[in-house]
Amino acid sequence: LGRQGAAVEMMAHLPADADTAWGTNYTQFQKYKEFYKDFDKLQDGPAGLKKRLEPITKALKTEFNDFVDYAVGGGKTVVGDETRVDQRVDVVRSKKEFDPAQLKDIAGAKSQSADGTTYYEANFGPAFGVVRVFAPTNRLIVLAPASMPAGKFTALFKPAKEGGFIEKSGTLGKRCARGNQWCFTVADGKRKGNVGFLAAFDPPTGADPKDTRYQGLTRDYKVQGTRGSGYRFNMGAREVKFEVVCWYAAGTEDQISEHVKAWNKSDMIDKEEIPGWWKTFTNAYIGEAKLDRQLRSNLDPTAAGDLFVMRTAANVEQVKEKMSATFSKFNPAPGTAP
Repeated sequence: LGRQGAAVEMMAHLPADADTAWGTNYTQFQKYKEFYKDFDKLQDGPAGLKKRLEPITKALKTEFNDFVDYAVGGGKTVVGDETRVDQRVDVVRSKKEFDPAQLKDIAGAKSQSADGTTYYEANFGPAFGVVRVFAPTNRLIVLAPASMPAGKFTALFKPAKEGGFIEKSGTLGKRCARGNQWCFTVADGKRKGNVGFLAAFDPPTGADPKDTRYQGLTRDYKVQGTRGSGYRFNMGAREVKFEVVCWYAAGTEDQISEHVKAWNKSDMIDKEEIPGWWKTFTNAYIGEAKLDRQLRSNLDPTAAGDLFVMRTAANVEQVKEKMSATFSKFNPAPGTAP
């Protein structure tokens, strides 16, 4: 399978009620050692994916970096005092085939069966609690919390290619999943305004909509209210490419094209002013003035059907010191949102 094919195959095992997903292509990432060595340290943390998979890699008598080809996670976002992902599910693709029966060797595992599928339940430690694990193929492993309702858990056994999370994520999911690392959020049908990380740029109730501190990506040029948003990184030998993707309602293609034309005439492209929303974004994800300037100077908006895509890129040497911390946001700790 191609990389997008692998990601889509894995997303088919996420819950149908999920609204957020993220992924990392470890095999591709590991080709860029300067990036990966710092990111790898973050995975060693108490809530990192390496720690989460430790009971499994021990059972399979392998090491994380030798085993994991691709990892996808997802769940339903709960907004409160702190935004978090409820009942997170992780889907891991291995570099080579393994024997699913070896999962019985997970420390303390109890073998159980439902709908003809064998799964194992074990305590994965204080950061993760009791986890259920099964292997839908000899290249995939799915992890879900034991607290997940039985019907919702057994629905993960067979990939839901119609009516499930893949269908819900539409063109947004397919676009973002082409990245080496990516994340996206789709609307639940209840929220008005921007969705996903773009919601951080919505003005608070009562704020002046003309206040540039609160002007989001989709508020400036008449196309308002996204069905979802996401972003992706693609690493290369000389540069790292970035995309911010906004997903709009069907039938807005003409508006999106006008949106692109407006962007090309904007102060952002001409680099005369820095809008407040860009400061909000770079303070949260970039935080370095020289890198900020390079990303801004390379901004390149485009329309892709019902998607508005803002592309940019930066030199590898300029990016590598900052990006290991940024990449860690794509692998959130249990219960937190990326």
